[in-house]
Amino acid sequence: MYVSPTPGRRTTLIGAILSRNPTQRIEDLPMSTAKGNNGTISFDGQVVSITREGALAWMSASKGEKRIPVHSITAVQIKPANALTYGFFQLTLGGGTERDEIIFVKKRQADFERIRDEIEAAIVGGRQPHQAAPDLADQLAKLAALRDQGILSDGEFQAKKADILARM
Repeated sequence: MYVSPTPGRRTTLIGAILSRNPTQRIEDLPMSTAKGNNGTISFDGQVVSITREGALAWMSASKGEKRIPVHSITAVQIKPANALTYGFFQLTLGGGTERDEIIFVKKRQADFERIRDEIEAAIVGGRQPHQAAPDLADQLAKLAALRDQGILSDGEFQAKKADILARM
């Protein structure tokens, strides 16, 4: 079980590792696991695995392991447990399909919240907008303007122009 380094402050495992090592790849992080009443969920940074064993799995005809790539997940929901009711962990897949509800008791809630935070971080990290490549003709025009203003020498302009044209 992961324990926050600062009591009272919610810190995810991914956040803690990445803050200490910003070059850490999410794929290299250790697998996180949370055990519920009707299954176990594991997350390795790329794939969520839901394993169901025992009598509850047999009765619901869902025994075995299901692997869901994180890029297929659009949302993660947790309903908190309390003294009278179970909590649940649920994934929403593309198209709004809700699947794979796992129920848990209050003492396991922190484990499920940690995995929710890690999955959400991976979803957001995998969907960051890509920066458009700079327009090479635009760069050449800007360089020419700098040369014309006397900021760049003709030699500097020619060298940079060669670099830009080599990228085409």
